[in-house]
Amino acid sequence: MAPLTRELTLVARRDELGDLPALLARDSRRLLEQRFRRQLDQALPWLSEAVSTRS
Repeated sequence: MAPLTRELTLVARRDELGDLPALLARDSRRLLEQRFRRQLDQALPWLSEAVSTRS
């Protein structure tokens, strides 16, 4: 059985919206780590190891 994967992708046109797309991506990764990582560690420690928030 293949592993379960989910990928979130933020797409923006070059030079449109200034730094906003990069800020949204950075803040989204930070929120996932700060608000949900601890809950995931506690509820599903075996799954938490497989979850990554990378840029």
